[in-house]
Amino acid sequence: MGEAGGALVEGPRQPNLLFLLTDEQRFDSLPCYGADWVQAPHLDALSEESFVFENAYTPQPVCCPARGAIMTGLWPHTTGLTFNSVPLPPEAQTVAEMLGDAYTCGNFGRWHLGDDVLPQHGFSEWVSLQHSIGSATGRTGLGPSTFHRYLIAQGFEPDQEIDGAPAFSPEFEARLPAQHQTSTFLADHATSFIRDAQEPFFLVVSFHDPHPPYLGPLDDLYGPATLPVGPAFLRWPDADGPFFLRQLAEAYRARTMFGQDLSTEAGWRAQRAHYFGQVTFVDRAIGRILAALEESGLDDDTVVVFSSDHGDTLGDHRLFGKRYLYEPSARVPLMMRVPWLGRSQRLVPGNVSLIDLAPTFLELLGQAVPDHLQGQSRVAALEGEDSLTGNDVFIEQCGLGEGKWEMNDVPWRSIVSADRFKLNLTAFDRCQLFDLNRDPHELRNLIDEPDQRDRIRRLTARLWAWQQETGDTVPLPTIG
Repeated sequence: MGEAGGALVEGPRQPNLLFLLTDEQRFDSLPCYGADWVQAPHLDALSEESFVFENAYTPQPVCCPARGAIMTGLWPHTTGLTFNSVPLPPEAQTVAEMLGDAYTCGNFGRWHLGDDVLPQHGFSEWVSLQHSIGSATGRTGLGPSTFHRYLIAQGFEPDQEIDGAPAFSPEFEARLPAQHQTSTFLADHATSFIRDAQEPFFLVVSFHDPHPPYLGPLDDLYGPATLPVGPAFLRWPDADGPFFLRQLAEAYRARTMFGQDLSTEAGWRAQRAHYFGQVTFVDRAIGRILAALEESGLDDDTVVVFSSDHGDTLGDHRLFGKRYLYEPSARVPLMMRVPWLGRSQRLVPGNVSLIDLAPTFLELLGQAVPDHLQGQSRVAALEGEDSLTGNDVFIEQCGLGEGKWEMNDVPWRSIVSADRFKLNLTAFDRCQLFDLNRDPHELRNLIDEPDQRDRIRRLTARLWAWQQETGDTVPLPTIG
């Protein structure tokens, strides 16, 4: 894999941008990140023509906060989207609003930022998957999603009610035939949009896969017993680590999730196998969209970006899902194909945050980057004029916000330093320090090591400086 290089040709005057966003896809789920056993030929082919970011992190490993940050270039604590089911404030501008009338903007799939069935925030083309989650307008009873109406037209009957209205459960949707799955549905709409495209366009295709309930048409594609796992898989959180992690791991041991008994290794492995089946299934849908782009003759004028809002622990550290600062939850795949900068695979070393996507999108599209954005455009790193090797990234986690366990509702802040140390701080629980160079699976907490005290002081000071710069008021401890 070569290094990022300089521009080869001048880009089109008004290029298009296709943003493919999956939900809950961890960084090590694709061949270009080392998982050569995963069947994802279309994303693998895209990576062969793309800039592949070595270490990309979500601003917060939770759906709504991450998506708000991606769309606006603002931190969750700035927009107030620190938990799920919190709507994006009307005054928070998205990339689509910053592009204005110059672009046809579409959001197909998950929105997750309130009033989900309504076209909004600069997007005129709208295909929804969910009933409205939260409301920024105060409107309720907004009606069913585009996907709900599609299923009704196909003769399916809702299996539950939401707020008194008939609805389809995630488990019902996951068991639909392949031709009626959400990823197939979104690929159908995206390919039609591309074939009838009114250029220039900014199209977001936001998939539900590989999100729980980890069920789908390819559940049997991967054998649970032979599925590759790392040293963190089903490893109990250390006694000298955060109490809330031990609390959660113990709680999951007594649970059955989506039909799998999590008190057994077989149950965890089955969940994991189904997850990777969804990774392959969404890859097939993405392949159709990329083929439509090529067949329409638009691929040379279109930036293609692929990423995910956050990852998934999948039993690593004996934890389930997202919301954790561990790498499988916080680190995501990120690739960008920019045709006029070449079509070979180039590694972009160093750290980057998805908070930087909004300003990067705007610069790639030749638009001005507003001063209020808290992310930074990374186009210079693509053009070989800058480097990410000296870049720190910051991650925030504001607790679960669900009131189930007191210790799980406390805020955390994290820094991943340019030299690949990760410091996770909270004022309410045991903190963590990991050397990601020697300990990439985060098995040894160095927070109490005497020889790390100066490093902890330096990283804490950089976290405090970031808080001051971004207006974050969460209290952090002094350690060391």
